Amino acid sequence: MKDSQLVRQNVVDFDRQPPVLTDNDEDFFVRELLQTFRKRWKSAAIAFGSVFGVLFLATVLQTPLYESETLILLDKKQNNSILPDEGLAATLYDSENLSTEIEILRSYSLVKNAIKSQPQVFEGLTIEDVRENLIIRQAGDADVLIISYVNENPETARAILEVLGSTYVNYSFDRQRSQAANGVNFVGEQLPEAQNELQKVTKAVRDFRQKYGMVNPDVYAAKLSEQKQELEQLVKDAQTTLNAKEREYKQLQTQLGKVQQDPDQALAYAVLSEDATYQNLANQLSNIEAEYALKSTKFNSNHPVILDLSDRREAIRKLVEARAKENLGENTANIDIKKASPVAEREGIKQNLTSQLIQAETAIVSWQAQIEGIKRAQTEVLENFRELPQLQQTFSQLQRQLKVKSQTVDFLLQKQQELEIAKAQEIAPWEIIEPPLLPEDPISPNKTRGTILALVAGCISGIATAMLMQRFDPKVKQVEEIRQLTDLPMLGTIPRVSEPKINLARSSSDNQLSPSYNYSAFTESLLAVAMNLRYLGSSSDKIKSLSITSANAAEGKSTFTYNLALVLADLGLRVLIVDADLRKPKLHKLAGVENTQGLSTAIATEGSWLDLVLPGNTKNVHILTSGPKFPNPVGMLNSPKMKKMIAEWEEFYDYVLIDTPPASLMADAQIVASQVDSLIFVSGVNKANRGAIRRAMEQLQGTNTNIAGFVANFIDRDHSYYAYSYDDYYQSYSDSDNGNSDGQKKNRLLRSWRRN
Repeated sequence: MKDSQLVRQNVVDFDRQPPVLTDNDEDFFVRELLQTFRKRWKSAAIAFGSVFGVLFLATVLQTPLYESETLILLDKKQNNSILPDEGLAATLYDSENLSTEIEILRSYSLVKNAIKSQPQVFEGLTIEDVRENLIIRQAGDADVLIISYVNENPETARAILEVLGSTYVNYSFDRQRSQAANGVNFVGEQLPEAQNELQKVTKAVRDFRQKYGMVNPDVYAAKLSEQKQELEQLVKDAQTTLNAKEREYKQLQTQLGKVQQDPDQALAYAVLSEDATYQNLANQLSNIEAEYALKSTKFNSNHPVILDLSDRREAIRKLVEARAKENLGENTANIDIKKASPVAEREGIKQNLTSQLIQAETAIVSWQAQIEGIKRAQTEVLENFRELPQLQQTFSQLQRQLKVKSQTVDFLLQKQQELEIAKAQEIAPWEIIEPPLLPEDPISPNKTRGTILALVAGCISGIATAMLMQRFDPKVKQVEEIRQLTDLPMLGTIPRVSEPKINLARSSSDNQLSPSYNYSAFTESLLAVAMNLRYLGSSSDKIKSLSITSANAAEGKSTFTYNLALVLADLGLRVLIVDADLRKPKLHKLAGVENTQGLSTAIATEGSWLDLVLPGNTKNVHILTSGPKFPNPVGMLNSPKMKKMIAEWEEFYDYVLIDTPPASLMADAQIVASQVDSLIFVSGVNKANRGAIRRAMEQLQGTNTNIAGFVANFIDRDHSYYAYSYDDYYQSYSDSDNGNSDGQKKNRLLRSWRRN
């Protein structure tokens, strides 16, 4: 069972996924790089030596240059600009950017003045020469400039810097003195005009306050807002009182109407007026009605007082109705009991209600007048609010003008005083804080750095040369290239060996030749391909006939075909090898047999191919050589008899391996591939041409050929696929038998392969 598992490790199930035989990307890149250098090391060495030699000699033979350096402090406090600090003057001497000062110091005029002051120091040098070797830069964010000069003579470099430093200090002094004089004159001209403008703005502010009677429009706006809120509250309160008076007026009107008497009921009222008991009850009802009317103006209908009066009124009303019925009989239905009270009393009630009605009407008129007055006041406040934004804008503009004019006058007065002081002092604002020193060591050439750079440049050029040569080489270098060009699954990889063949040994059991397994990389890679062939096709439609081709010649397809047949035969399978390369046959040489008759004979004659098949050097292997050459190989391979023989071969043998010419060169491979179950494409690393592989794939796929996959041949020992397919797999066997195999182990592998 263990041997069966070891064999199955090399079997790839193509129905699930293609074989994965790569290391990680980094390891793959390193291996590819090492392989490239192993092949292109001479070209890389020539490129490295050329670049390194040129750069190293350029460094050694270069004339030494010396650099002297001095520091100049730019005193910003001595700035005599008449502009405000927060304006343009602040940007003229920005501590973070002294580019303006640097350009001034490198200017043509200043360098010319320095040369004129001491021409003997600059002997033989032009203004452009000095500017070219003059370097000025800022020391960080400080107000310090680092000025350096480069020359072949250290004494000359220091002397030139001394002259330039003196010229720069004198320039700063002259500029300050001219600035002070010009500033004093300018301030004297601008100050009277600024003072006049300030007086005009001050008068405009004063006139505004007098005209509108306000000191500040913002304070006035706050007062208006407060008045507006107060008036709104007054309107709400007055409207509430007015609504109450209007309700009281309506109630009084209703009560007064109830007191009025209908003429049609006068006779009935006259009869009832003679009854003292009725009159007494009517007077009580009238008093309660009057009290109810008065209380209802103060309390709502749910108040306890109103409810009590209502109960009492209802009780007396029932007594009055009962007494009226006794006197009038059934004629009491149209009688208003409230009007049956005595005349004098009714008149008193009417007068009382009329007086209250007049008072309510007077109150309503009064509150309406108050509301109208409040609304007029609101309208006036709103009109003031509409005018307020314009007043605020005008006042703000005046305030801004007043502030600006005041600041301008104050600034001019201050600058006038400062300029007078600066003019009196006459001190140079720039100062040399570190005089130029005599340089001892040259800054160029730096031999150490030059040598390192030459080494780096040489290495880069060597790597680039090797990679470019490898890149533009039309031959494939990696298995991944073959996979991308063919877009096929990989059936296996065959390593590059000195003798690409399987050694045969005579078996002690049956005295026949069979492969001698020393478990070399070549043998194990062929065994892996043989295992993968078992999974080509389904169990009901198993692939039996295979054509083997390549893109170009000399890619090892014939050697692969012959050795694969030996491996399949050793696994107990009957294998027929057919040499269909009728142009340049090779299989008879590998098998060590004659090629007097073969495939061409079987096609061209009426004889049976069975008479032309030769036994191989090992059991289970038969060989049908190509036979003598005929003028039309394509026609012979495309003949009906060829198709018939392939069908017969599939019946007689477990596998039929047909070797064909290169697919990109001849049409023979396409014809045979269209007649067999599948095709194996052999591609030799560093042998196959990319263009040839593309052409071969186009021609084969154009005939709807079933291509099983590709086999990568001539894999070097340092290739990642070699390490996978041989080293690790071989170690699993060599740990137990030191690389030697006996017949018993071989039989166990065969039984395991068949069982699975």
